[in-house]
Amino acid sequence: MKLLDLQTGGDFVPSGVPLVCAIGNFDGIHIGHESLLRQTCALAERYRAVPAVFTFSENTSGAPTVLSPEEKVRRMADIGIVCAVVCGFDEVRALSPEAFVSDVLTGGLAVSLAVCGFNFRFGAGGVGNAETLRTLMKRAGGDAVVMPPSLYAGEPISSSRIRAALGRGDMETVSALLGRPYAVTAPVVPGKHLGGSLGFPTVNQMPPAGVLAPRVGVYVSVCRIGDRLIPAVSDFGLRPTVEKQEKPRWETHLLGFEEDLYNRIISVYPLFYLRDEVRFSSPEELAKAIRHDSEQARAYLAAHPFRLT
Repeated sequence: MKLLDLQTGGDFVPSGVPLVCAIGNFDGIHIGHESLLRQTCALAERYRAVPAVFTFSENTSGAPTVLSPEEKVRRMADIGIVCAVVCGFDEVRALSPEAFVSDVLTGGLAVSLAVCGFNFRFGAGGVGNAETLRTLMKRAGGDAVVMPPSLYAGEPISSSRIRAALGRGDMETVSALLGRPYAVTAPVVPGKHLGGSLGFPTVNQMPPAGVLAPRVGVYVSVCRIGDRLIPAVSDFGLRPTVEKQEKPRWETHLLGFEEDLYNRIISVYPLFYLRDEVRFSSPEELAKAIRHDSEQARAYLAAHPFRLT
């Protein structure tokens, strides 16, 4: 179990001040998570406590993550969380609800107030729920706050809904559930330079390891380079026309942009699924398709201006 100081990036050193602690996987940091974390910060300020998060180094469900661990804690820090307790699931998997509260939360971490979602489960076999947490925290001299669901299209927002939308390539729903555009942030790696030889230079990125990627295919996208936003078309796949890769990668053609970006870290926002990735009969057919994709991307972005808030 690690205690991270999200303000400094180092280890968190307990100061005797109690913690107001949100508990959960927080995979994706979607709208519901943000609401819970902001409430945690507000309660910590009210009670002059440290706003903290108890989370896990992997998804307790075993599903791929929506965000990398680094991006997850960065977003927590941006919201105002000071301390992240990052725990391997095996460290607490066998604990009863009673032992988790007494040995970990109140005894080990000095948590005075726990914050969880309405569907929170904990303890060996998931026998404890949100009301169990509240009862046990009160018995230990603390308390718990249970947050109601945040809704989208009449249904609770959840990481499983985000995963399903990613699998469909439904980036509009993904962005609505996250409360922000989905982003791929990674270094630019060398490619085969075929796009450039066809008149469509591209940048290549490998998806972060262990993070769930969207459906394979071609997307209207926007690329952020520093403070600049560049319209683009992105192919996420195996490049079947020119080579058969073992692992999919992002290959993005930036419209009207030709600067060298090798080794720079950039963010690509896939906004709209255009089509499946297909194998063309020749490089010329591929170039024709990229030209058509680029025209569609310009039309989409003209009708749906992209902004980062």
